[in-house]
Amino acid sequence: MITDSSNRKWYWPDPNGSGALPQSLTLSLQDVNDDNYTVEVYLDNQLAYFGKHDELSDLPF
Repeated sequence: MITDSSNRKWYWPDPNGSGALPQSLTLSLQDVNDDNYTVEVYLDNQLAYFGKHDELSDLPF
């Protein structure tokens, strides 16, 4: 799930879809027109990854 600064959310796979997953996944953020967003990845309903991008942050980590 990707959430932008206006709280708009993108999901993969689509919650209304079949749920069948491909063997590999490429994620593109080109449709996220925001410099501040978070990315959350869940495996078996458990949070496996959380990342936040903040364009104004100048820290290298």
